[in-house]
Amino acid sequence: MEVPQNPCRNMSRRSFLGTVAGAATLTGPVVALGEDGLDALSQTITIDSKLRVRKADLALLDPIADLAEELGNKVDLSRGVSWEVTDSQGRAVAWTREEVANLGEGTYTLTYTLEDRLGNKVIVNRSLEVYADEPARGEGEWVRLWGQTALDTMQRIVRADGVFADGRGGYAVVASSEGYWDALSAAGLAGLLKAPVLITPSKSLAPQTREELERLQPEHIVLMGGTAAVSEGVEREIGGYATKGDVVRVWGQNAPATAVDALDAANEMGFRWNDTCIVATVSGFWDALSIAPYAYAMGMPILLNEANGALSDATAAAIKAHRFKHSIIVGGPDSVPTGVRAQLIGAGAGIPLRLAGDTAIDTSAEIARYEILRGMEVTNMCVADGRGWWDALCGAALAGAQNSVLVLSNPDNYTAVDAVYAPGDKALEEGHILGGRDAVPATTEDYLNGR
Repeated sequence: MEVPQNPCRNMSRRSFLGTVAGAATLTGPVVALGEDGLDALSQTITIDSKLRVRKADLALLDPIADLAEELGNKVDLSRGVSWEVTDSQGRAVAWTREEVANLGEGTYTLTYTLEDRLGNKVIVNRSLEVYADEPARGEGEWVRLWGQTALDTMQRIVRADGVFADGRGGYAVVASSEGYWDALSAAGLAGLLKAPVLITPSKSLAPQTREELERLQPEHIVLMGGTAAVSEGVEREIGGYATKGDVVRVWGQNAPATAVDALDAANEMGFRWNDTCIVATVSGFWDALSIAPYAYAMGMPILLNEANGALSDATAAAIKAHRFKHSIIVGGPDSVPTGVRAQLIGAGAGIPLRLAGDTAIDTSAEIARYEILRGMEVTNMCVADGRGWWDALCGAALAGAQNSVLVLSNPDNYTAVDAVYAPGDKALEEGHILGGRDAVPATTEDYLNGR
Protein backbone atom coordinates (compact mmCIF):
# COMPACT_ATOMS: atom_id res chain seq x y z
CA MET A 1 0.00 0.00 0.00
CA GLU A 2 1.37 3.42 -0.89
CA VAL A 3 0.64 6.26 1.49
CA PRO A 4 3.71 8.36 0.82
CA GLN A 5 2.87 11.01 3.36
CA ASN A 6 2.83 8.79 6.41
CA PRO A 7 3.25 5.02 5.97
CA CYS A 8 3.90 4.67 9.70
CA ARG A 9 1.99 1.65 10.91
CA ASN A 10 3.94 0.55 13.96
CA MET A 11 5.93 3.63 14.91
CA SER A 12 8.36 3.51 17.83
CA ARG A 13 11.07 5.97 18.95
CA ARG A 14 12.68 6.34 15.53
CA SER A 15 12.84 8.77 12.66
CA PHE A 16 10.09 9.00 10.12
CA LEU A 17 10.59 10.28 6.60
CA GLY A 18 7.54 11.67 4.88
CA THR A 19 5.58 14.68 3.77
CA VAL A 20 2.63 16.48 5.23
CA ALA A 21 -0.91 17.67 4.50
CA GLY A 22 -3.49 19.82 6.24
CA ALA A 23 -3.23 22.90 8.44
CA ALA A 24 -3.74 24.16 11.97
CA THR A 25 -3.63 27.28 14.09
CA LEU A 26 -0.41 27.45 16.09
CA THR A 27 0.26 29.19 19.37
CA GLY A 28 3.56 29.71 21.16
CA PRO A 29 6.77 31.58 20.29
CA VAL A 30 6.89 33.47 17.03
CA VAL A 31 7.18 31.16 14.03
CA ALA A 32 9.01 32.38 10.94
CA LEU A 33 7.40 30.88 7.87
CA GLY A 34 9.22 31.00 4.55
CA GLU A 35 7.75 29.87 1.26
CA ASP A 36 8.88 26.32 1.92
CA GLY A 37 7.91 25.91 5.55
CA LEU A 38 9.06 26.56 9.10
CA ASP A 39 12.31 28.34 10.02
CA ALA A 40 12.65 28.98 13.74
CA LEU A 41 14.92 28.94 16.74
CA SER A 42 14.50 25.99 19.11
CA GLN A 43 11.02 26.40 20.50
CA THR A 44 7.78 24.78 21.54
CA ILE A 45 4.62 24.99 19.44
CA THR A 46 1.12 24.11 20.60
CA ILE A 47 -1.69 23.09 18.24
CA ASP A 48 -4.72 24.71 19.79
CA SER A 49 -7.27 22.25 18.38
CA LYS A 50 -7.91 19.25 20.63
CA LEU A 51 -7.85 15.79 19.09
CA ARG A 52 -10.88 13.85 20.37
CA VAL A 53 -10.99 10.12 19.70
CA ARG A 54 -13.56 7.56 20.81
CA LYS A 55 -11.83 4.78 22.75
CA ALA A 56 -13.11 2.16 20.31
CA ASP A 57 -11.41 4.05 17.46
CA LEU A 58 -7.97 4.45 19.07
CA ALA A 59 -6.58 1.60 16.98
CA LEU A 60 -7.23 3.74 13.89
CA LEU A 61 -5.22 6.71 15.17
CA ASP A 62 -1.91 7.34 13.42
CA PRO A 63 -0.18 10.17 15.36
CA ILE A 64 2.16 11.00 12.49
CA ALA A 65 -0.68 11.22 10.00
CA ASP A 66 -2.55 13.46 12.43
CA LEU A 67 0.43 15.80 12.70
CA ALA A 68 0.66 15.93 8.93
CA GLU A 69 -3.05 16.63 8.64
CA GLU A 70 -2.97 19.47 11.15
CA LEU A 71 0.31 21.26 10.44
CA GLY A 72 0.23 21.03 6.68
CA ASN A 73 3.03 22.83 4.85
CA LYS A 74 3.98 24.84 7.93
CA VAL A 75 6.62 22.24 8.75
CA ASP A 76 8.91 19.90 6.86
CA LEU A 77 8.85 16.36 8.25
CA SER A 78 11.49 15.12 5.84
CA ARG A 79 14.19 15.55 8.51
CA GLY A 80 12.45 13.03 10.75
CA VAL A 81 10.09 13.18 13.70
CA SER A 82 9.60 11.19 16.90
CA TRP A 83 6.63 11.29 19.23
CA GLU A 84 5.29 10.14 22.58
CA VAL A 85 2.10 10.37 24.60
CA THR A 86 2.16 11.66 28.18
CA ASP A 87 -0.61 11.55 30.77
CA SER A 88 -1.92 14.42 32.92
CA GLN A 89 0.99 13.89 35.32
CA GLY A 90 3.54 14.28 32.54
CA ARG A 91 4.44 10.58 32.50
CA ALA A 92 5.20 8.99 29.13
CA VAL A 93 2.65 6.24 28.51
CA ALA A 94 2.80 5.41 24.79
CA TRP A 95 5.35 5.39 21.96
CA THR A 96 3.71 3.02 19.46
CA ARG A 97 0.30 2.77 17.84
CA GLU A 98 -0.33 -0.47 19.71
CA GLU A 99 0.22 1.33 23.02
CA VAL A 100 -2.00 4.21 21.92
CA ALA A 101 -4.77 1.71 21.17
CA ASN A 102 -4.70 0.61 24.83
CA LEU A 103 -5.00 4.08 26.38
CA GLY A 104 -7.80 4.56 28.88
CA GLU A 105 -10.26 7.42 29.00
CA GLY A 106 -8.77 10.78 29.89
CA THR A 107 -6.76 13.70 28.56
CA TYR A 108 -3.23 13.25 27.26
CA THR A 109 -0.59 15.25 25.43
CA LEU A 110 0.90 14.17 22.11
CA THR A 111 4.44 15.54 21.95
CA TYR A 112 6.40 15.51 18.70
CA THR A 113 10.08 16.31 18.29
CA LEU A 114 11.23 17.39 14.85
CA GLU A 115 13.60 19.76 13.07
CA ASP A 116 12.94 22.80 10.92
CA ARG A 117 14.71 23.35 7.62
CA LEU A 118 17.67 24.98 9.40
CA GLY A 119 18.19 22.02 11.71
CA ASN A 120 16.68 23.66 14.80
CA LYS A 121 14.78 21.41 17.19
CA VAL A 122 11.04 22.10 17.44
CA ILE A 123 8.65 20.57 19.99
CA VAL A 124 5.00 20.33 18.95
CA ASN A 125 2.30 19.60 21.56
CA ARG A 126 -1.30 18.63 20.96
CA SER A 127 -4.00 17.70 23.45
CA LEU A 128 -5.52 14.23 23.01
CA GLU A 129 -8.84 13.39 24.64
CA VAL A 130 -9.96 9.77 24.78
CA TYR A 131 -13.64 9.50 25.53
CA ALA A 132 -15.90 6.60 26.42
CA ASP A 133 -17.60 4.37 23.91
CA GLU A 134 -21.11 5.53 23.22
CA PRO A 135 -23.74 3.75 25.29
CA ALA A 136 -25.64 0.95 23.66
CA ARG A 137 -28.47 2.17 21.48
CA GLY A 138 -30.19 -1.17 21.36
CA GLU A 139 -29.67 -3.91 18.84
CA GLY A 140 -28.43 -2.45 15.60
CA GLU A 141 -29.69 -4.08 12.43
CA TRP A 142 -28.76 -4.40 8.80
CA VAL A 143 -31.41 -3.57 6.23
CA ARG A 144 -31.03 -4.54 2.58
CA LEU A 145 -32.09 -1.78 0.18
CA TRP A 146 -32.67 -3.40 -3.15
CA GLY A 147 -34.89 -3.87 -6.16
CA GLN A 148 -35.04 -5.98 -9.29
CA THR A 149 -33.03 -3.39 -11.25
CA ALA A 150 -30.50 -0.69 -10.44
CA LEU A 151 -33.27 1.88 -10.85
CA ASP A 152 -35.49 0.03 -8.38
CA THR A 153 -32.60 -0.08 -5.91
CA MET A 154 -32.01 3.64 -6.44
CA GLN A 155 -35.62 4.29 -5.47
CA ARG A 156 -35.32 2.22 -2.30
CA ILE A 157 -32.14 4.03 -1.32
CA VAL A 158 -33.58 7.50 -1.88
CA ARG A 159 -36.62 6.62 0.25
CA ALA A 160 -34.66 5.04 3.12
CA ASP A 161 -34.84 6.37 6.68
CA GLY A 162 -36.89 9.42 5.69
CA VAL A 163 -33.68 11.31 4.93
CA PHE A 164 -35.02 12.70 1.67
CA ALA A 165 -38.58 13.32 2.76
CA ASP A 166 -41.76 13.73 0.72
CA GLY A 167 -42.29 17.24 -0.59
CA ARG A 168 -38.94 18.40 0.73
CA GLY A 169 -38.34 20.90 -2.08
CA GLY A 170 -34.79 22.13 -2.38
CA TYR A 171 -32.59 20.39 -4.92
CA ALA A 172 -32.30 17.01 -6.63
CA VAL A 173 -29.29 15.81 -8.62
CA VAL A 174 -29.83 13.53 -11.62
CA ALA A 175 -27.11 11.55 -13.41
CA SER A 176 -27.03 8.95 -16.18
CA SER A 177 -27.53 5.30 -15.29
CA GLU A 178 -25.49 4.32 -18.35
CA GLY A 179 -22.04 5.53 -17.30
CA TYR A 180 -20.37 6.57 -14.08
CA TRP A 181 -17.95 9.22 -15.33
CA ASP A 182 -19.93 12.44 -14.94
CA ALA A 183 -21.65 11.06 -11.86
CA LEU A 184 -18.36 10.74 -9.94
CA SER A 185 -18.36 14.47 -9.24
CA ALA A 186 -22.01 14.47 -8.11
CA ALA A 187 -21.44 13.67 -4.41
CA GLY A 188 -19.72 16.86 -3.30
CA LEU A 189 -22.14 19.05 -5.20
CA ALA A 190 -25.15 17.11 -3.90
CA GLY A 191 -23.79 17.53 -0.37
CA LEU A 192 -23.66 21.31 -0.73
CA LEU A 193 -27.22 21.22 -2.03
CA LYS A 194 -28.34 18.64 0.59
CA ALA A 195 -29.81 16.72 -2.32
CA PRO A 196 -30.40 13.07 -3.20
CA VAL A 197 -28.67 11.61 -6.25
CA LEU A 198 -31.00 9.98 -8.78
CA ILE A 199 -30.15 8.11 -11.96
CA THR A 200 -32.00 7.67 -15.25
CA PRO A 201 -31.28 6.27 -18.71
CA SER A 202 -29.81 8.82 -21.08
CA LYS A 203 -32.67 9.03 -23.56
CA SER A 204 -35.76 8.45 -21.43
CA LEU A 205 -36.83 9.43 -17.93
CA ALA A 206 -37.13 6.24 -15.90
CA PRO A 207 -40.50 5.68 -14.19
CA GLN A 208 -38.70 5.23 -10.85
CA THR A 209 -36.90 8.56 -11.28
CA ARG A 210 -40.14 10.27 -12.28
CA GLU A 211 -41.88 8.91 -9.19
CA GLU A 212 -39.10 10.21 -6.95
CA LEU A 213 -39.22 13.67 -8.51
CA GLU A 214 -42.98 13.72 -8.02
CA ARG A 215 -42.51 12.69 -4.39
CA LEU A 216 -39.63 15.03 -3.57
CA GLN A 217 -41.06 18.08 -5.39
CA PRO A 218 -37.65 19.73 -5.82
CA GLU A 219 -37.54 23.41 -6.58
CA HIS A 220 -34.35 23.00 -8.60
CA ILE A 221 -32.87 20.03 -10.47
CA VAL A 222 -29.21 19.62 -11.40
CA LEU A 223 -28.23 17.36 -14.31
CA MET A 224 -24.73 15.86 -14.33
CA GLY A 225 -23.11 15.61 -17.75
CA GLY A 226 -23.79 16.73 -21.30
CA THR A 227 -26.54 15.61 -23.65
CA ALA A 228 -24.80 12.29 -24.29
CA ALA A 229 -25.26 11.53 -20.58
CA VAL A 230 -28.75 13.03 -20.15
CA SER A 231 -30.49 13.97 -23.39
CA GLU A 232 -32.22 17.25 -24.13
CA GLY A 233 -35.53 15.37 -24.23
CA VAL A 234 -35.02 14.09 -20.69
CA GLU A 235 -33.97 17.57 -19.63
CA ARG A 236 -37.22 19.03 -20.94
CA GLU A 237 -39.28 16.36 -19.21
CA ILE A 238 -37.39 16.76 -15.96
CA GLY A 239 -37.98 20.50 -16.10
CA GLY A 240 -41.65 19.85 -15.51
CA TYR A 241 -40.85 18.43 -12.06
CA ALA A 242 -38.83 21.40 -10.86
CA THR A 243 -41.41 23.41 -8.95
CA LYS A 244 -39.57 26.63 -9.76
CA GLY A 245 -38.86 25.46 -13.31
CA ASP A 246 -35.14 25.61 -12.69
CA VAL A 247 -32.90 22.98 -14.32
CA VAL A 248 -29.13 23.46 -14.23
CA ARG A 249 -26.90 21.31 -16.42
CA VAL A 250 -23.37 20.74 -15.10
CA TRP A 251 -21.20 19.51 -17.91
CA GLY A 252 -17.93 19.63 -19.79
CA GLN A 253 -16.33 18.02 -22.82
CA ASN A 254 -15.32 15.07 -20.64
CA ALA A 255 -15.78 13.90 -17.05
CA PRO A 256 -12.86 15.94 -15.60
CA ALA A 257 -14.30 19.03 -17.27
CA THR A 258 -17.73 18.25 -15.81
CA ALA A 259 -16.13 18.10 -12.36
CA VAL A 260 -14.59 21.55 -12.95
CA ASP A 261 -17.94 22.92 -14.09
CA ALA A 262 -19.46 21.67 -10.82
CA LEU A 263 -17.08 23.99 -8.95
CA ASP A 264 -18.40 27.03 -10.75
CA ALA A 265 -22.03 25.88 -10.75
CA ALA A 266 -22.06 25.61 -6.95
CA ASN A 267 -20.74 29.14 -6.58
CA GLU A 268 -23.25 30.47 -9.11
CA MET A 269 -26.04 28.88 -7.06
CA GLY A 270 -24.75 30.68 -3.97
CA PHE A 271 -22.92 27.81 -2.24
CA ARG A 272 -19.36 27.76 -0.94
CA TRP A 273 -17.03 24.78 -1.11
CA ASN A 274 -14.94 23.42 1.73
CA ASP A 275 -11.29 24.50 1.51
CA THR A 276 -10.21 20.90 0.75
CA CYS A 277 -10.56 19.27 -2.66
CA ILE A 278 -10.40 15.56 -3.48
CA VAL A 279 -8.72 14.06 -6.55
CA ALA A 280 -9.62 10.61 -7.89
CA THR A 281 -9.02 8.66 -11.06
CA VAL A 282 -11.35 9.02 -14.01
CA SER A 283 -10.49 5.46 -15.03
CA GLY A 284 -12.50 3.68 -12.32
CA PHE A 285 -15.34 4.38 -9.93
CA TRP A 286 -14.14 2.60 -6.79
CA ASP A 287 -12.03 5.24 -5.06
CA ALA A 288 -14.28 8.20 -5.82
CA LEU A 289 -17.37 6.37 -4.56
CA SER A 290 -15.63 5.18 -1.39
CA ILE A 291 -14.91 8.78 -0.39
CA ALA A 292 -18.17 10.17 -1.82
CA PRO A 293 -20.05 10.19 1.55
CA TYR A 294 -17.21 12.23 3.07
CA ALA A 295 -17.31 14.63 0.12
CA TYR A 296 -21.08 14.89 0.58
CA ALA A 297 -20.93 15.47 4.33
CA MET A 298 -18.07 17.99 4.17
CA GLY A 299 -18.98 19.81 0.96
CA MET A 300 -15.73 18.85 -0.78
CA PRO A 301 -15.54 18.59 -4.57
CA ILE A 302 -14.30 15.40 -6.22
CA LEU A 303 -12.06 16.31 -9.15
CA LEU A 304 -10.78 13.83 -11.70
CA ASN A 305 -7.51 13.33 -13.53
CA GLU A 306 -7.27 12.85 -17.28
CA ALA A 307 -6.87 9.50 -18.98
CA ASN A 308 -3.09 10.10 -19.04
CA GLY A 309 -3.14 10.38 -15.23
CA ALA A 310 -2.36 14.09 -14.92
CA LEU A 311 -4.68 16.93 -14.00
CA SER A 312 -5.68 19.00 -16.99
CA ASP A 313 -4.52 22.62 -17.12
CA ALA A 314 -8.16 23.62 -16.65
CA THR A 315 -8.51 21.52 -13.50
CA ALA A 316 -5.27 22.85 -12.01
CA ALA A 317 -6.32 26.41 -12.84
CA ALA A 318 -9.74 25.87 -11.25
CA ILE A 319 -8.15 24.55 -8.05
CA LYS A 320 -6.04 27.69 -7.89
CA ALA A 321 -8.93 30.02 -8.78
CA HIS A 322 -11.17 28.53 -6.08
CA ARG A 323 -8.33 28.84 -3.56
CA PHE A 324 -8.41 25.37 -2.12
CA LYS A 325 -5.88 25.18 0.68
CA HIS A 326 -5.72 21.40 1.17
CA SER A 327 -6.12 18.31 -0.96
CA ILE A 328 -6.67 14.57 -0.69
CA ILE A 329 -5.69 12.02 -3.32
CA VAL A 330 -7.60 8.73 -3.26
CA GLY A 331 -6.04 5.71 -4.87
CA GLY A 332 -2.46 4.62 -5.46
CA PRO A 333 0.02 5.96 -8.04
CA ASP A 334 -1.34 3.62 -10.71
CA SER A 335 -4.64 5.47 -10.41
CA VAL A 336 -3.42 8.99 -9.62
CA PRO A 337 0.28 9.30 -10.52
CA THR A 338 2.77 10.96 -8.20
CA GLY A 339 3.04 13.91 -10.59
CA VAL A 340 -0.43 15.04 -9.52
CA ARG A 341 1.05 15.81 -6.11
CA ALA A 342 3.28 18.49 -7.62
CA GLN A 343 0.34 19.88 -9.61
CA LEU A 344 -1.74 20.24 -6.44
CA ILE A 345 1.10 21.92 -4.59
CA GLY A 346 1.63 24.27 -7.53
CA ALA A 347 -2.08 25.13 -7.51
CA GLY A 348 -1.86 26.15 -3.85
CA ALA A 349 -3.79 23.15 -2.50
CA GLY A 350 -1.18 22.19 0.09
CA ILE A 351 0.80 18.97 0.20
CA PRO A 352 -1.81 16.29 -0.51
CA LEU A 353 -2.71 13.41 1.75
CA ARG A 354 -2.94 10.14 -0.17
CA LEU A 355 -5.40 7.47 0.96
CA ALA A 356 -4.56 4.27 -0.86
CA GLY A 357 -4.34 0.50 -0.63
CA ASP A 358 -3.14 -2.33 -2.80
CA THR A 359 -6.65 -2.97 -4.16
CA ALA A 360 -9.88 -1.00 -4.48
CA ILE A 361 -11.22 -2.73 -1.36
CA ASP A 362 -8.03 -1.90 0.56
CA THR A 363 -8.34 1.72 -0.52
CA SER A 364 -11.96 1.73 0.62
CA ALA A 365 -10.71 0.53 4.01
CA GLU A 366 -8.10 3.29 4.26
CA ILE A 367 -10.68 5.89 3.33
CA ALA A 368 -13.17 4.60 5.90
CA ARG A 369 -10.55 4.64 8.67
CA TYR A 370 -9.68 8.20 7.80
CA GLU A 371 -13.34 9.27 7.73
CA ILE A 372 -13.98 7.82 11.18
CA LEU A 373 -11.06 9.75 12.60
CA ARG A 374 -12.37 12.92 10.97
CA GLY A 375 -15.75 12.58 12.69
CA MET A 376 -17.87 10.30 10.53
CA GLU A 377 -19.65 7.29 12.02
CA VAL A 378 -20.79 3.72 11.47
CA THR A 379 -24.28 4.59 12.77
CA ASN A 380 -25.96 4.27 9.38
CA MET A 381 -23.05 2.94 7.35
CA CYS A 382 -23.57 1.43 3.92
CA VAL A 383 -21.96 -1.62 2.31
CA ALA A 384 -21.96 -1.73 -1.48
CA ASP A 385 -20.73 -4.03 -4.22
CA GLY A 386 -17.19 -3.27 -5.35
CA ARG A 387 -17.95 -4.60 -8.82
CA GLY A 388 -20.66 -2.11 -9.83
CA TRP A 389 -21.24 1.61 -9.29
CA TRP A 390 -24.99 2.29 -9.42
CA ASP A 391 -25.88 1.38 -5.83
CA ALA A 392 -22.83 3.06 -4.30
CA LEU A 393 -23.45 6.27 -6.24
CA CYS A 394 -26.96 6.71 -4.88
CA GLY A 395 -26.06 5.26 -1.48
CA ALA A 396 -23.20 7.72 -1.00
CA ALA A 397 -25.70 10.56 -0.67
CA LEU A 398 -27.74 8.55 1.86
CA ALA A 399 -24.62 7.77 3.91
CA GLY A 400 -23.21 11.28 3.63
CA ALA A 401 -26.50 12.87 4.68
CA GLN A 402 -26.32 10.75 7.86
CA ASN A 403 -22.60 11.43 8.43
CA SER A 404 -21.87 7.74 7.97
CA VAL A 405 -19.28 5.84 5.95
CA LEU A 406 -19.77 3.67 2.89
CA VAL A 407 -17.43 0.76 2.24
CA LEU A 408 -17.03 -1.53 -0.73
CA SER A 409 -16.94 -5.30 -0.49
CA ASN A 410 -16.51 -8.22 -2.82
CA PRO A 411 -17.68 -11.77 -2.13
CA ASP A 412 -15.51 -13.08 0.71
CA ASN A 413 -13.49 -9.84 0.90
CA TYR A 414 -14.52 -7.88 3.98
CA THR A 415 -11.32 -5.86 4.44
CA ALA A 416 -13.10 -2.51 4.25
CA VAL A 417 -15.93 -3.68 6.50
CA ASP A 418 -13.45 -4.94 9.08
CA ALA A 419 -11.63 -1.61 9.04
CA VAL A 420 -14.45 0.16 10.87
CA TYR A 421 -17.07 -2.38 11.95
CA ALA A 422 -17.36 -5.63 13.86
CA PRO A 423 -20.62 -7.57 14.33
CA GLY A 424 -22.43 -6.29 17.40
CA ASP A 425 -20.86 -2.82 17.29
CA LYS A 426 -23.05 -0.77 19.61
CA ALA A 427 -22.60 2.34 17.48
CA LEU A 428 -24.61 0.79 14.65
CA GLU A 429 -28.26 1.81 14.56
CA GLU A 430 -29.33 0.75 11.09
CA GLY A 431 -26.76 -0.30 8.53
CA HIS A 432 -27.62 -0.53 4.86
CA ILE A 433 -26.70 -3.27 2.42
CA LEU A 434 -27.03 -1.73 -1.02
CA GLY A 435 -28.31 -3.96 -3.78
CA GLY A 436 -29.69 -7.47 -4.13
CA ARG A 437 -27.90 -10.74 -3.46
CA ASP A 438 -26.34 -10.74 -6.90
CA ALA A 439 -24.54 -7.55 -5.86
CA VAL A 440 -23.92 -8.14 -2.14
CA PRO A 441 -24.37 -11.88 -1.50
CA ALA A 442 -26.12 -13.49 1.44
CA THR A 443 -22.73 -14.57 2.80
CA THR A 444 -21.82 -10.90 3.28
CA GLU A 445 -25.11 -10.27 5.04
CA ASP A 446 -24.41 -13.21 7.35
CA TYR A 447 -20.92 -11.87 8.03
CA LEU A 448 -22.29 -8.45 8.97
CA ASN A 449 -24.74 -10.05 11.36
CA GLY A 450 -22.06 -12.23 12.96
CA ARG A 451 -23.47 -15.48 11.62
